Amino acid sequence: MSITVRTEGDSAPPYSVNASPGFAAWLHGMGAALAVTTYQIGKLFLIGAETPDTLSVSERSFERCLGVAPDGQGGMVLAGLNAIWRFGNVVPPGKALDGHDAVYVPRTAWFTGDVFAHDVALPPSGRPVFVNTMFSCLAAVDEASSFRAVWQPRFITQLAPQDRCHLNGLAVDDAGMPRYVTAVAETDTPGGWREKRVGHGVVLDIASGEAVCRG
Repeated sequence: MSITVRTEGDSAPPYSVNASPGFAAWLHGMGAALAVTTYQIGKLFLIGAETPDTLSVSERSFERCLGVAPDGQGGMVLAGLNAIWRFGNVVPPGKALDGHDAVYVPRTAWFTGDVFAHDVALPPSGRPVFVNTMFSCLAAVDEASSFRAVWQPRFITQLAPQDRCHLNGLAVDDAGMPRYVTAVAETDTPGGWREKRVGHGVVLDIASGEAVCRG
């Protein structure tokens, strides 16, 4: 089945959008949409399917955007270059605005400085947590400082802006609480992971601090 791809956004796109046959039909059948970031060109893409053969792609520009996650209230949170953003959906449930069942607008921003924030999540507390890659820790937003460190790998001996292990991914449990993180390598020197890019990745259990997978 051929599909039509409709795009709209901030500017003439320095990209192209292609989809596998059946993708729009699957997305439409699921009644779902996707939020995807690409930090290389600083874009957040929202991808939906109005019909089984029509894919709708909207994009907006956010400099070096990385992690994006739902906020559990119909909105989402996004990790950008210097801030963690929270967006709310202004369309009431069951309604539409210009053909869209969700329109996201920025509601809150926590300015972190350039900590190379990667993955992000919103736990039940309502305060975003994010992977602070530059300081090798899991952090929460804070009104009094750039961030508040809430967890760090056992092998990290100092919280310093040195990207010691390239902490990057974050997984949450069914309750929305942070459960696992990923890192490129178990290194504890400034940029030490760069010499171990291949074969040294690790998945860490936040509760125990133990590695549950390596390689």
